[in-house]
Amino acid sequence: MAAAPRRATALSGLGKGSLLLLLGCRGPWAFFAAPRLNSAPWAPSRGVGLRLAAQSPEALLAEHLPFPFDESLIAENVTYEGPLETLKGRESYLEAMSDWRAELPQRLEGFEVSELECWQLQPGLVTARWRVSFLAPLPPTPRLMDLPEDVPKVPGAMVPVSTTLRAELTLDAAGRVARHEEAIAAGFGVLDAVARYELLTARRREADPISWYWKVLKETSLEEMAFYSNNQATDDELEWRFNEMVLRNFFYGAALGVFFWITLKLTIMARMANLLEEQQGG
Repeated sequence: MAAAPRRATALSGLGKGSLLLLLGCRGPWAFFAAPRLNSAPWAPSRGVGLRLAAQSPEALLAEHLPFPFDESLIAENVTYEGPLETLKGRESYLEAMSDWRAELPQRLEGFEVSELECWQLQPGLVTARWRVSFLAPLPPTPRLMDLPEDVPKVPGAMVPVSTTLRAELTLDAAGRVARHEEAIAAGFGVLDAVARYELLTARRREADPISWYWKVLKETSLEEMAFYSNNQATDDELEWRFNEMVLRNFFYGAALGVFFWITLKLTIMARMANLLEEQQGG
């Protein structure tokens, strides 16, 4: 039986050639440096629109977004599905929310949450949307030429980036969060890809840096390929395409290394031959 097509999500669309772009971004040890201390990144008073009844459970929940951490607002059997993470149970949920709330401002320079909006279109279902912005280094990629004129096209240059996230929170009869679904909702340009990569990398919790870096790279690439295949490719086909892409770029890098090695060796040999001729002529 053929595998079912992979469903593209809001994480899809890092743009064509995103593997090269991600490989050029900061590697798995990007956030081992000293923490960056930012001032008041969690400020829901900036640009917040609460379309909820005052003092309602939903309004109280909105005050704690994007990472709810009040135990009284979370159901015991809560489930979370978000970018590269699935959680079950209140303890695991609160631990993750606390980690991201504390670590993202430390790992991402100038991290800020803004434009937070919440609304309730039907009882028991709260939808929220917000924007996160921070500074990130540009990767060495030919796609830098696609950047706007006012953005420096220099690899490593720190530039402001941002991305939008969206969440749906299902509440139980007591008004507590029973299910939390979260996704990145952004475009497919270079800065969107950089923002998505840096944000996902910064959300690493207990995984070791190398395995998390690979997870970010693989999952976002698979989602992108599913998006560009109009959701027609099966999981096996996407996996094969990803492996092919990794091997192709590996061999490109290896061939480039061999070329430089041969060029350097021939240059040294030619130089030695010239020196030998000069000595014999003297």
